[in-house]
Amino acid sequence: MGNRISKAIGSTTPKEWIKMSIITIIYLLFLVWIKSLLGLIVVPFLFDLFITKIIKWNWWKELKDGFLKSVMSWIDAIVFALVAVYFVNI
Repeated sequence: MGNRISKAIGSTTPKEWIKMSIITIIYLLFLVWIKSLLGLIVVPFLFDLFITKIIKWNWWKELKDGFLKSVMSWIDAIVFALVAVYFVNI
């Protein structure tokens, strides 16, 4: 597992590092603004999303079953909407 992570980090382009850094800084500033350190739990997931890509976040897009793919698309949209509403309410 450690070798896989170091290989993923080594193959990351500078553009991906810059994008991850900017998003992480904006996210950390948001956490300071809302005065919540609990949100630091998300930072490793941001690192995985942009750099290591160990977790397959869009696994459902590769499904062959059209119905299940459609259902997962709706669930993805609903979860995104709920997260957006949460941040708007804060």
